[in-house]
Amino acid sequence: MAGRGCEKCRNTGYIGRFGLYEQFDVTPEIQAAIAEKAPSSELRRLARMNGFFTLLELGIKAVANGNDPRRNAAGSRRGVRIAPFQS
Repeated sequence: MAGRGCEKCRNTGYIGRFGLYEQFDVTPEIQAAIAEKAPSSELRRLARMNGFFTLLELGIKAVANGNDPRRNAAGSRRGVRIAPFQS
C-alpha cells in the first residue's frame, strides 16, 4: 500500500513514518562469548542485559507511546502478524 502524499510530504506519503530496528552493541563480554562459540541463548541473554529489545517489544513500546507502526507494516515477523491499519 503506497502513501497517498500531500503538500507537506511533497507527495511522497512518508512524513511522520518511522522505522523499528533490532540492533545491539557488541560489548567485550559479547565478543568473548562469540569467540567461545557460546549458544545463541547465551548471546541473547547478554544482549538483553545490555538493553536489546525485539521488534515485537519495540512495536509494543511504540504503540504505548502513541505511535502506530501498523501503518507501515508489510507482513509478519516470526509468526507474529501485525494487522493492517484501518482508519
